Amino acid sequence: MKSQSPAANEVADCTLCKFGRCARQLLGEDKADETYLLNDQYIVKPPREDRAEFAWHQDILYFSEAERRHAVVSVWTPLDDVDETNGTVLVDPFPDPSRPGMYKHGLSDGTSTRVFPAVMAAGSALFMDGRLRHCSMGNKSTRFRTVYMPQFSLGRMQIERGADTAFTALAVPIDKEM
Repeated sequence: MKSQSPAANEVADCTLCKFGRCARQLLGEDKADETYLLNDQYIVKPPREDRAEFAWHQDILYFSEAERRHAVVSVWTPLDDVDETNGTVLVDPFPDPSRPGMYKHGLSDGTSTRVFPAVMAAGSALFMDGRLRHCSMGNKSTRFRTVYMPQFSLGRMQIERGADTAFTALAVPIDKEM
């Protein structure tokens, strides 16, 4: 079913088809689990707002232990050019690519020599494993900084509550034909 808005159709196509296909490949979809759109959000940082920052974190840790069995990929997509001035994301790559998510110490304090800022043009996309440590800085610029970030999961994130099953988030299936 299409929206009456051409712009809404473009966003849906980009999210569900383009990003969804890439997420499905990165998540390694198998016969047991399908890829789902888990969540999406817009992150807006106002100008000259140093405090508009996100501390070091791993997205997967926002979910319960039961939900963490599902692999997650976030697609950080700036709608404005981003750099250190307007609050881009800082990424701390996995220390050992064969063991993603296994950091020897707690969350980074930003002093790691591996940490780098994602300087990106509007419309670019940064795909991040849910276990990847990252943060974002405040916006020191004179313009707004906006980012669109859909998240995808391998399998539906759901919680059993007695006889009821509740979905953690959207659980929109990514159609293989898209």
